[in-house]
Amino acid sequence: MKSSKEFVAAQGGNIAVIEDPSKLPQASHIIEVKAEKAGYLESVQSDEVGISAMMLGAGRATKDDVLDMSAGIVLNKKVGDKVDAGETIATLYTCDEAKIAPAQERFLNALTFTDHEIQARQLIKAIVTKDGVKNFSDKQFLKMNYNYLG
Repeated sequence: MKSSKEFVAAQGGNIAVIEDPSKLPQASHIIEVKAEKAGYLESVQSDEVGISAMMLGAGRATKDDVLDMSAGIVLNKKVGDKVDAGETIATLYTCDEAKIAPAQERFLNALTFTDHEIQARQLIKAIVTKDGVKNFSDKQFLKMNYNYLG
């Protein structure tokens, strides 16, 4: 939390919101997106999720669009996770009720589910430093000393 406060303060932000997030703008519409059936989350088209968030008001399609500082999407599942029917897979936030349906439809179309378990993808393939590129598997990364990243 200390580094978050330093980061916000360095940019001239209000560090009080780090200690009390209720001071942030609050969405008047909070929608839990539920899985229609059981399975595994196979893929997420991140660009489409980003457009869905923009449609809720979290971004601008044009320079004249007004941001809704309470808008956004919280993902509850990641690729490879098992999902039960009716389970919340994401939560949508906005202050404009008219934006919910189109954003939710686009968001759901960005997800692909499968009936069979899938192997998680390797998240980190390499680290680039001043000394060059170090390629490795996730298992190697977990065994590494995290100070290497510093």
